[in-house]
Amino acid sequence: MYGIVLAELLHTSRINLIQSALKSLAESSGMAIFASGRSVVFVMKRFISLLCGVIALSHSCNNKTVSYSGDLGEFKSPKEQVIYFDTVRVRGDTVRLCSPILTSIDHISKVREDDKDGYGCSPHGMTFFEPGNDIRGNDLVKTAKDHFNYALIGDMIKDDFEWMLRELADISLGLIDLDTSELAEKHILIISDDNLQKVITNPRLRKLAKDVINCYNRQNGEFDDNGDVMFTNSIGWKNYIDNNAPISSQEIFDEYKKSFWLWYDKAKHVPEIENMMRLRVNDSIPTLSEDRKKRYDNVVLKEKDINRRTILAIELVHYSDYSAFFILGEILESGIYTKYLPEAFIVWRTLAQKHWFGYSTSSMIPNDYYNQVKQKCVDTILRHYLSTNDPYDLGLMDYLTNCGILRRFGGIYGNEVAIWEMSVKQFLFLPPSILGYDILEEI
Repeated sequence: MYGIVLAELLHTSRINLIQSALKSLAESSGMAIFASGRSVVFVMKRFISLLCGVIALSHSCNNKTVSYSGDLGEFKSPKEQVIYFDTVRVRGDTVRLCSPILTSIDHISKVREDDKDGYGCSPHGMTFFEPGNDIRGNDLVKTAKDHFNYALIGDMIKDDFEWMLRELADISLGLIDLDTSELAEKHILIISDDNLQKVITNPRLRKLAKDVINCYNRQNGEFDDNGDVMFTNSIGWKNYIDNNAPISSQEIFDEYKKSFWLWYDKAKHVPEIENMMRLRVNDSIPTLSEDRKKRYDNVVLKEKDINRRTILAIELVHYSDYSAFFILGEILESGIYTKYLPEAFIVWRTLAQKHWFGYSTSSMIPNDYYNQVKQKCVDTILRHYLSTNDPYDLGLMDYLTNCGILRRFGGIYGNEVAIWEMSVKQFLFLPPSILGYDILEEI
């Protein structure tokens, strides 16, 4: 439930329309190669048509967005803008929240070196969530664990399926010598009954998970005249994955939706935040010298308050994204609670893919690595909930559980990081005062 609300916050109508168009057409084009051996020229023509359609769609959505811009105010040129980072007196020493391991440059380098197949980690190697020994006996923690691992199985299937689409394109190009049945046999998801019982304790969810796995494994690389059976079998179970195992009541969900923006209000911690958001939404970020970037970095590095530090680190991305990446990583690993953890995770993951792994469909997409960092955030939020009983923490857990993986677009058409990058800049968790309307009212 919460995941749906926050998913809407992340992807406004503009993003959803473009993403859906790109995915559906790209995936169907990729399937066309597999089904009938059509030439690459045909598919490239179709892709060009797709891009034209997406550009036109983006233009029309841009027009819609402009109609909401009346409350954004008059903007000066980037040179005339007063930027909050320039107004802060930097004092004291650098504050270290922890000594990062998972998000350190050494670990990222190891993740890159361990890539044996060229596409990122095998979906079969995804790490299931296991809470710490000190909290795993709690009933809410058990439910959160089941919920997370149940959704993760759906992510494994989607990851494996899109990996198969990429290999399908390679077969069409003559880069891999396999037929469809051999490729289908290669992409079998194996999770033993013993392991499934360990990672999903709820019998009903465990049965549903097993049904989804068995359905996916029945694919054989064949397609009927009406479309691709394999896609329907694997991705068509999305409703089961997304809508089962709620971790809270409808009443709490309704209250959460009603009060979200007041609860999430960043101006309580950084009064200047709305102007900072408007600068990036209106493309008013100037080009900075290296010395100025370092000064901005220090504003965040010397901030002691976790909420301010996280908010400022998210904004720092648009001025000095390399430094912001490591600051955000330290926040995620620290185990220190802030309600802005899910947003920080999404921004961090986007930067990781952008800087270290790439935009291509054949780029490494280390979803298991991202999953491990996400689990650290879930553990932090769980512990905060157990100590405070804050019902809104359930929303944060639900969002992280259901925010999904970074996906490929099918065939030869790239991956989602470009869309997330645009979302981080112009749509991600922006309040009605910035967007000009309340996306939650449309749910």
